[in-house]
Amino acid sequence: MNYTILECWEKSSGNWVVRIQLNEFISVFCNCDEKPSQEKVNSIAERYLEDMKNQEENEKLYLKQVEEKNASEN
Repeated sequence: MNYTILECWEKSSGNWVVRIQLNEFISVFCNCDEKPSQEKVNSIAERYLEDMKNQEENEKLYLKQVEEKNASEN
């Protein structure tokens, strides 16, 4: 899947800022050490989405553990 590059500029020599549209609701800014290619942007976007998924799963696991602890105390 190709992710949309919303903005891209060279902040300083070898320091690029790129804004990527991850989905219809979320866009992110990230830094690259070279002008980002579509392939690089796709890789960054996929890592962001995977991290978001993992964070959501960890939050669900934590809430489940809290509920189980509270249930065992009652």
